[in-house]
Amino acid sequence: MKRLHYIDQLRALAIFLIIFEHNDHSSWLSAFSTSFSVPLFFVISGFVSGDKSDIAIGQYLKKQFNRLIVPYLSIAIVLYIFWFFVGRHYGESADKAYHPIKNLVGILYAQGGPDYMNWGIPMWFLPALFMVGLIDFLVSKIPFRFRFIPAIVVPIAGYALFKTTSTHLPWSLDVAMAVYGFYFVGTLIRRFNLTEKMNNAILLMAISLLFFIVHVSMAGYNGRVLYYYSDYGNQFYLMYLNGLAGFIWTFCLFKLIPLIKPMAWVGRNTLPLLGFHLLAMTFIKGFALFVLGIEIEFNVWISLLLALVQILLVIPVILFLNRYLPFMVGNRVKRGSA
Repeated sequence: MKRLHYIDQLRALAIFLIIFEHNDHSSWLSAFSTSFSVPLFFVISGFVSGDKSDIAIGQYLKKQFNRLIVPYLSIAIVLYIFWFFVGRHYGESADKAYHPIKNLVGILYAQGGPDYMNWGIPMWFLPALFMVGLIDFLVSKIPFRFRFIPAIVVPIAGYALFKTTSTHLPWSLDVAMAVYGFYFVGTLIRRFNLTEKMNNAILLMAISLLFFIVHVSMAGYNGRVLYYYSDYGNQFYLMYLNGLAGFIWTFCLFKLIPLIKPMAWVGRNTLPLLGFHLLAMTFIKGFALFVLGIEIEFNVWISLLLALVQILLVIPVILFLNRYLPFMVGNRVKRGSA
């Protein structure tokens, strides 16, 4: 499908919020942000995924493996090497002495807890998205009128699975099951072409304002959500209501925003930002401490500012990977290219 600038810009918002959340662990704004930042990604992923009903399993797995798992493994190895030689010797990682072998196993386990992924917790998202897509591939083989059943049952099963066993499944399968409903909503938006049918500016503004008010009113009741660790807040249904309300008001708002090329470009390059933004923060902290002789005191405004700085620092990495190592960001290597 053709690229839609408001979808790219919405994805840019999502990655900015996630980077901000990783800087700020305690403020009301980051708690509010966690209620819809990850759902934004899953709804958008469902929207851009395309119809899977006529695709063979082998063809689908090959495409998704190259798009998600090859980048995951490539970036994970780079992050682990840096963590092994540098990162684990400083800060909280040094205090808690996370085990190198466990973290090496964590590359294959791909579950977001710090015991296994201290080298790069945000990377849990890529294997989880792979599993969400696989679930949707299986659901797509069911006649459409019956697909709402697994769209409801699978999330409840994923939530109940962790609640009853306290076990984090490899590749965050339990999380993938729990959040599948968001992805399914994205597929419905694509199927019924809702993005093109909603064009009335006044209506879009009214819907955005209404759902923003609803979202702000509900978000406080569910608390902070940590998807990477199967923590869905106080109530699972509130997690879904907040996530969908957050998507609706941001989607309607962003349909009204004209193309902002730098923002759209960021939205097209969220994968390397996901992988390397914490490394950028390590660089920022190191520069502040060892060069400027200061220790950063985080608050909401500093965290927001540093999220922008992290994005700027990762831009050269994005350009390098896109040019010379496109497989690390899920792009195909063109014949005859570098």
